[in-house]
Amino acid sequence: MSTLETTVSMIQRCTEDELQVVQQVIRQFFRNRESQTVTKSQFLGELEISRKQHQNGQCQEAGEASWREI
Repeated sequence: MSTLETTVSMIQRCTEDELQVVQQVIRQFFRNRESQTVTKSQFLGELEISRKQHQNGQCQEAGEASWREI
């Protein structure tokens, strides 16, 4: 399953309240990064860090993480 298909599938399963939380998280992400320009190299570096954290179990399910932020 592609990333897009996975994302669409997750969104389709969300309740209206959960979608509101997702939108808030996305807005906050972009507000925090507005002033920063990230090069392709930096982006790929951050992605590699994320992959390693995931492999090491240093991650949370998105639903758990977003509800803890409320």
